[in-house]
Amino acid sequence: MAEMSSSRGVRTAAQGMLLLVGGLIALFGISAAFSSDTAYDDRVLAATFGGGMGLFAIALTLVAFGGRDRRAWWVLWILPVFFALHVVLLGTWVPDAPLCVLTLAALWVSRSLGGERP
Repeated sequence: MAEMSSSRGVRTAAQGMLLLVGGLIALFGISAAFSSDTAYDDRVLAATFGGGMGLFAIALTLVAFGGRDRRAWWVLWILPVFFALHVVLLGTWVPDAPLCVLTLAALWVSRSLGGERP
């Protein structure tokens, strides 16, 4: 029974990490709207994309960890890919590398969500 409680705690922590990352994506994206060093259209595009991606990540996390659809967990793997591509293509080690590691860790410890439920 303690093992079941422990795995539930790990899954809850993983869910919390992914919700935090989704919130940070939305926050970083929306903050682009307030930048004065780019054109208005670029700011709006970045803000709506970032905000939308953050909300999408939050929704996927809630669906995946709510047990409603395990495919949502698989779709969440777009997050570490997204952050890794930012590091490789843009050279933005901070904040993308730590967020990549955080999402990889959260997905790894919650990997039972991607397979069949016991």
